[in-house]
Amino acid sequence: MKKIGNAVLIGGLAALATWITAPQMLNIPTWAVFGCWASYFLFGAEPRKSGIGMFQLVLGIVIGALFLIVAPHVAPSLGLWTGPALVFLVAGGLSFMEWTPLNIIAAYYIGLTIMFASGFPPDVRHVLILISAAALAFFFGWIYMVIRTWFFAMIDGHAQTV
Repeated sequence: MKKIGNAVLIGGLAALATWITAPQMLNIPTWAVFGCWASYFLFGAEPRKSGIGMFQLVLGIVIGALFLIVAPHVAPSLGLWTGPALVFLVAGGLSFMEWTPLNIIAAYYIGLTIMFASGFPPDVRHVLILISAAALAFFFGWIYMVIRTWFFAMIDGHAQTV
């Protein structure tokens, strides 16, 4: 019963997320929501831990946008070395986060990846769209855990009374 209920819950939430993110609704990239949704579970599947991970993922999106803003300005000087030089600075800088409370380095890279993969220009509107995708995804992760916990407790309680 748990497996069937879990499958219905995941399928239903995934369908709802797909519907909500459609161009006629919120117009948020569905793929970004699903990528961030997986991150909720990678970052601990509970609000505090995953919230810290989400904050770092959002920072990764912002760092990616800054990268895309800076790159054209330094390209005339660095030429083909623009990408490698900026990647060196970003990756090297992120390695120092290991010694801080914001030490989920993968979260920054996921945010960077989302920004770069989106193909969006690095303007405020598009950064906010991607941040909205992350927020929506983490909400879906949280609501999944709440409903799943309730459902499993209900099933376990029912099994004990039978």
